[in-house]
Amino acid sequence: MNVTLTVISALACGLVTGLLYGFSVMVMPAFNEVPPDNGVAVMQAVNRVANRNPLFLLVFVGSAGLAVAMIVMSVVDWGAPGHLFALLGGVVYLFGVIGVTAVFHIPRNNALAAFGNDGVAANAYWPTYLNSWTAGNHVRTALGVAGTALMILAVVR
Repeated sequence: MNVTLTVISALACGLVTGLLYGFSVMVMPAFNEVPPDNGVAVMQAVNRVANRNPLFLLVFVGSAGLAVAMIVMSVVDWGAPGHLFALLGGVVYLFGVIGVTAVFHIPRNNALAAFGNDGVAANAYWPTYLNSWTAGNHVRTALGVAGTALMILAVVR
């Protein structure tokens, strides 16, 4: 098993998970303290910036690629110390963070963006968006922690 690849994967996945954790414990709760039109405008801006920020995209997409590499490496090196932790770490992270983002968060972000400047419709949608997006983010954060921890265990083994 390639220890360097595993450490880099754990670091990248941990970095993304830390960002998600920050949203769960600070950013999304802060949205509950501002008027809906302010929350909508800021979240739309956050999503626009995230979609065009090469540093964010490099780490987010890169962590997905590294999770796939962990899965492949664990199968190729089947029986090596830590291979099962590497496999599980890659799978949990890939499906728990990247998968949940793709099937749950991106559609909600796109729906929020589609309102554009229609404040009345966006404000009506905002409580549903805020509550469901936050709950989904708690899930992907917990799975990101689990996936990262499994990768760290792969290194220790």
